[in-house]
Amino acid sequence: MSAGQEGTGADRSTSSRRLLETSQVQHWVHHVGDLATGALATNELDGPLTPRRRAEALAPFAPASGVTFGGPSYSLTPRAPYQASPAAWMIASFVNDFDSGSDLMAWQFPPPGPPGWLEGGVLWSFAVAPEANQALVSVSVFAAAHQGEVGQVVLSAADAGGIEVPISDTYASHTIDLTFVPFAGRLVEVSMNFEPGLSVVTLSGISLGPAGPVVIPVDPI
Repeated sequence: MSAGQEGTGADRSTSSRRLLETSQVQHWVHHVGDLATGALATNELDGPLTPRRRAEALAPFAPASGVTFGGPSYSLTPRAPYQASPAAWMIASFVNDFDSGSDLMAWQFPPPGPPGWLEGGVLWSFAVAPEANQALVSVSVFAAAHQGEVGQVVLSAADAGGIEVPISDTYASHTIDLTFVPFAGRLVEVSMNFEPGLSVVTLSGISLGPAGPVVIPVDPI
């Protein structure tokens, strides 16, 4: 069954069950990268991503001192895919399951075939880029590759190029933080596409804003 075809009741039930499994996820992964250089660091975590861990991972990608940090900032989810002002919207293709109650949408893929793009993906459009020397786009997904495979979620933004984010065959919560240089005041388009090896990808949300200076939170006493 291709991602764009109707499946059997069992196929649909399996995909729908994946939406519910997100609340029971036992594995967490944080990816941090820069679209300009293609650098990417992937860290498997022993628990949900905390503000401190996130800040520490982002520190090497933080902008230099003296740069500007300005809005706007955006946050879009499957339940709230449109923002009126400043305008932002999303277009998703070949979605297998959409659950507004859980605020999730999912894609299910057949076993790996020839190299090339899989059907499905998302295009996000943000009418006004952050007025900053560096922007940060963050995407949250729950995902897994087929058994014994490593798939890739490919994210790109503006004219900054793309990064292949590795997805193992362990179903996990993936937080993907990517920096890039925006064209202030202009339209920004961010896309998410898929490569063979993936079994399921469930989108939770995306945020875009200026990449401000990283401050490491102090652990409570």
